[in-house]
Amino acid sequence: MERKPMTHSSDSVPTPTGVSHESDISTSVTSQQQQLGPAETANPLKELRLRDRWLQAYDVHGTLWEVREARPTKHGFDLLYGKLVNPPVASCYSGGPNRLIVTPALLNYWETHRLEEGRIYDIPAGRTTIKRARLRLHLNFVRERTALWRKRLPDLQNLSIREFSKRHNVPVEIAKAWRYKMFGRIARPLNWWHDPAVLEELLSGKTLKAIGVNLGISTSQVHRLRARAQELTSAPVKLRPAA
Repeated sequence: MERKPMTHSSDSVPTPTGVSHESDISTSVTSQQQQLGPAETANPLKELRLRDRWLQAYDVHGTLWEVREARPTKHGFDLLYGKLVNPPVASCYSGGPNRLIVTPALLNYWETHRLEEGRIYDIPAGRTTIKRARLRLHLNFVRERTALWRKRLPDLQNLSIREFSKRHNVPVEIAKAWRYKMFGRIARPLNWWHDPAVLEELLSGKTLKAIGVNLGISTSQVHRLRARAQELTSAPVKLRPAA
């Protein structure tokens, strides 16, 4: 079948009622497949030119693009590449290879996984292409990650690593690394428990848990320090009066 030259007639441009999604493109491909023969519809995701025009889609800024290529992802949407419809004269978009189209589905994926660097790049596009697209959207993984951890500073400083990990659903090793990065070494001074007030607390008749809460240490550490405090002072533990 002889193909006509590509045109940009007004009837080929979708009515700008919003951003066209990849699902609209898939539906359009399917409907066109029913009209064309098998030889003309092979591999519709890679050859999106149907009849005399390319399929079109809007990006997140409302700019209209001709979709020249659609790369399937494993995240439920297609990664679209194409060229601008009516690009500015003598601009970088007036020629050259197909460019990544930042669709609403792609932006939503990046925003959902904004703190997971591995997921940000887990799409069929080059790393430089992804970085440039995210730069145009003012998305910055390092800046956003740092901002989130700054919000957690009070808990990171005051809670134990395991308490912090459980509250914020963060692996223990990552929490340790960020505590060191934010505060450096925060271990107590050597023999800090020799302080008279601490020794008095350790040798009191309170439960291990109560002492641990007051001193900010674990019950197992209270048990060890209480034994050492008895050796240091040769004083027995004060027993609580019977209830």
